[in-house]
Amino acid sequence: MQAKNAGEANVLGATTKSGIDASKSADEGRLAENLLNMHPTEGTSALPIYYITLDDKERKTLFSRDNDDTFLASLIQDDGSQHEIKINRRGNSSRNLPKKSFTVKFQGDGKTFHNSPRFVEDDYFEGSKRIVLNAEYRDPSLARSNLAYRLFRHLADGNMSPHVFYIHLYINYEYQGIYAATELVDEYFLTRNGRKLEGGLLYKMEDVSAGFNNPLSMRRNPDLFFENVVEKKYPEDNDHTEFMALVENINNLEGEEFMNFVMTDIDMDSLVDWLILVAFTAHDDGMSHNFFIYKNSSTARWEFIPWDFDASFGREWDTRKIKIPWKIEERAIGKNVLIDKLWKFPEFKKRFKDRAQKYIQSNTIHPKRIAQLLENIMTKVRQDIAYDERLWHIGKGKWVEDLERFNEEMPLMKASIDTQYRYLRALN
Repeated sequence: MQAKNAGEANVLGATTKSGIDASKSADEGRLAENLLNMHPTEGTSALPIYYITLDDKERKTLFSRDNDDTFLASLIQDDGSQHEIKINRRGNSSRNLPKKSFTVKFQGDGKTFHNSPRFVEDDYFEGSKRIVLNAEYRDPSLARSNLAYRLFRHLADGNMSPHVFYIHLYINYEYQGIYAATELVDEYFLTRNGRKLEGGLLYKMEDVSAGFNNPLSMRRNPDLFFENVVEKKYPEDNDHTEFMALVENINNLEGEEFMNFVMTDIDMDSLVDWLILVAFTAHDDGMSHNFFIYKNSSTARWEFIPWDFDASFGREWDTRKIKIPWKIEERAIGKNVLIDKLWKFPEFKKRFKDRAQKYIQSNTIHPKRIAQLLENIMTKVRQDIAYDERLWHIGKGKWVEDLERFNEEMPLMKASIDTQYRYLRALN
């Protein structure tokens, strides 16, 4: 099916509001059904609305459980601009959830995402070639990842993390819910953050066994390891020499030799800030995986980039409430070899504590300040959240048995923030 142009999409929306006969076309019928089901339209939504259209048969395949295919489609942004894109399903454990997540890639030389006039400065990521449409199904606040990314950027000017904004998503004019449109960590992301691509390396710690673990399996079966455990994102080649050396040195070096290697080859400010973020957010799912590392060719050191914080601020990856306080000395064991070993060195613990105290004394991570950041984020979606909850979060499925509704989730998150703040303040 060919994508509607922007004017046609708006005309369809306006016409159905006037009572158009839903039988005139499949698309008009779908839009009329959306109105009957009280789904958002251009005239009722506080958030931008994105329309993606593709062939109906391909749409069914896109939503099928085991599909990994990529499809050509058309995207209409809220400003009326139309783009040719490729779209595919994404996620690991989240692939089996009812609400699906997608990756969108803009097609054509020089064709990239451009910002809507509705986006404020902190949502800015003009020029991205790929964006992720995150369903955030296991996070009824829709805010956990966004809050964590903003906090990481606020800790220090050099910290890199994705930007996020919120949209309503329609695929073939069928409403999918509110999505967190998220900047993808890739070569375009690195360029926008002032990093040099030449000589740089970017890896995603993908599997729960990543955590700088398994040097033997990495050597014995590198193809399997770099397909399922750690994924190289840039450049797109099979040369893993430097990453393998990093993992082997972390595992095999001891004592002063280990510390000298870490201080030389890893950006310690980036590492400590990432660890402070993991501890402050109680991001249990992020100690072993769900982060990127980037080898900066200008400094010859590895930097840390956070990713996927839906299991944080009081929630486990399976939506159960997490036991807090979340303590590094307990949670790193068996999950992250680098942190497990570093935490045994008094000089590293002092560095961590001193940097955390710096952020405490400057009120950078004061609970009231973070609560206000959270409120600012949630305010953006509060007016429209009923559309999403009606579709996904009212008595549906095992994944939402322990979940609160949007407005009841904030107290849980604030309690986690308060507890983890006290944990960091009391470190000795």
